[in-house]
Amino acid sequence: MNNLHNNSNVYKYFFKIIGYYLILVICNLSIYGCINHNDLKSTNFTSDIYNLSKKELQEGHYYKAIKLLEELNNNHPFNNIVKYVKLDLIYAYYKIHEYSQAIKLINTFIRFNQADKNIDYVLYMRAVIAQELDNHTSFQKIFGIDYTDRDTENAEIAFKIFNQLVEHFPNSKYLVDVKHRILFLKERLAKHELSIVRFYNKIGAHIAVINRVKYMIKHYPNTKSTNNALKYMKTAYKILDIKDN
Repeated sequence: MNNLHNNSNVYKYFFKIIGYYLILVICNLSIYGCINHNDLKSTNFTSDIYNLSKKELQEGHYYKAIKLLEELNNNHPFNNIVKYVKLDLIYAYYKIHEYSQAIKLINTFIRFNQADKNIDYVLYMRAVIAQELDNHTSFQKIFGIDYTDRDTENAEIAFKIFNQLVEHFPNSKYLVDVKHRILFLKERLAKHELSIVRFYNKIGAHIAVINRVKYMIKHYPNTKSTNNALKYMKTAYKILDIKDN
């Protein structure tokens, strides 16, 4: 009887252990299933929103697109799609002239994705935005305002980045446009330098004239403004009685 009682206790203990492990397995499977389901649901959800944002972008509804893209960017930061969300946000903010927002996104993207296949696009957009900030072209062109004496910081940023694109991304699909922009910026910056040369010439700062024109020859060769600056350098050499090297 004692053996039977002992065996009964062993069986009860055995089945209790089996039951315990079954409960653990069922619970773990349930949690795993929920995680997978939530991930799948999240993936479908983010894909649907992203596709809708692309549609809004294509139709020119930039504010609507930004609202959707920001929702993805802020609430699903670890989703694989977010990298592309940031690229679209850069473009959308550029289109509505929210350049500071676009630049923030660009700087963050470059910091964390330097080897990304789209890095040439991001650099291109940074340079384009810098050029836009320099231009203010619509108002100035309509009224014929000369902006050559304005600060050239943004023009210099654009010029530098565009040249980096030519050097480091020779197969970039943006290269044709980049080269046109470089020519424009080269002349714009040379024209600014020419205005400084004329000022130095006016006040009789002849050594400053010579140095400035030399700078133009080095950095902005083969431009109309640099060619026009040569006469001021020759005059300065003549006044100072220095041979033109």
